[in-house]
Amino acid sequence: LGGCSGSFHARGPEDYKQATRALLETRQAEFQACYDNVIKTDPNAAGTVSVHFLVEEKTGKITSPKALPESSAPAPLQECVVKGLDGLALDPPDQRKGDATMVFEFARG
Repeated sequence: LGGCSGSFHARGPEDYKQATRALLETRQAEFQACYDNVIKTDPNAAGTVSVHFLVEEKTGKITSPKALPESSAPAPLQECVVKGLDGLALDPPDQRKGDATMVFEFARG
């Protein structure tokens, strides 16, 4: 009687991208709150936060998030977005490791 204690997906590249994007969108309200706090001190704050991160295979956990140099948003917003990725994990996890870059755009609107 052999078996696995859990099941893992093997998503294709487009499915992996969509699943990761949907996961990050669960933090949209938190990222908006970060932006709202930044514009209290800098009403003209806007820009992008480009974040690179890894997704662990088998656990789905997001690891090693960091803002990339091409990010144009104020530093406090970049830090908030990176911190906001803590604790996120794909569910179900994937059997492959993910290596991703996502861009978040912030503007008054």
